[in-house]
Amino acid sequence: MVILLERKELGWNQTQLAFQLNIDAAKLSKIENGIFSLQEDRLQEISKMFEMNYDEVKDMFFADEIAKTIYKNQCTVDTLKLADEILTYYISTNAKQGQIEFKK
Repeated sequence: MVILLERKELGWNQTQLAFQLNIDAAKLSKIENGIFSLQEDRLQEISKMFEMNYDEVKDMFFADEIAKTIYKNQCTVDTLKLADEILTYYISTNAKQGQIEFKK
């Protein structure tokens, strides 16, 4: 979603942005429409291209990924509330016990 919003704000068409990202316009269209996901390793490049703070781009990227997952799995908005509670727990546990390691 961040790609679409920023592209439009800059007045770029899909072909112009696709060229900048070194991908074809059809793939960019699929990324903007949620069919494909932007690769996480491109976030730094995106933040520079749009002159945005990297952390802001990263937050928007993961928020979009979370929203798509919730939507695709037909979960309720309560899922976000529960996720917030779980995140708060992880943060408090990390502060007390060191770092929790998540495996990919």
